[in-house]
Amino acid sequence: MKLRVAHLLLAAGILIVSTSCKDGNVYATLEQEDKVYDLSLPNNITVFDVTKIVDATPAYYAAAGKIWEGDDATVAWNTDVPVAPPSPGDICSALVASPFGTKDTLFGGFI
Repeated sequence: MKLRVAHLLLAAGILIVSTSCKDGNVYATLEQEDKVYDLSLPNNITVFDVTKIVDATPAYYAAAGKIWEGDDATVAWNTDVPVAPPSPGDICSALVASPFGTKDTLFGGFI
């Protein structure tokens, strides 16, 4: 009985491995992966949140200590002038676009 279960598990394993390379699975996804270009944010920061304000310029905002602005066309980040925090020295660790009324307001969490 144990040998029959072992053969069934072996056959199931071979079936899983043979189907894992078809379109839509992890290997096919890795094969078709496109290069993502560095869009100007520093590579040594931790990004906590990214949000989009509909019909606004700049449209994208990222919370990564500072609030970084990104344009709508290429999402290239403006690293020259981050949005000023409410108090000097505050660090932004959360960010969300307003779900209420006007959609052009950001809510941020600072420490």
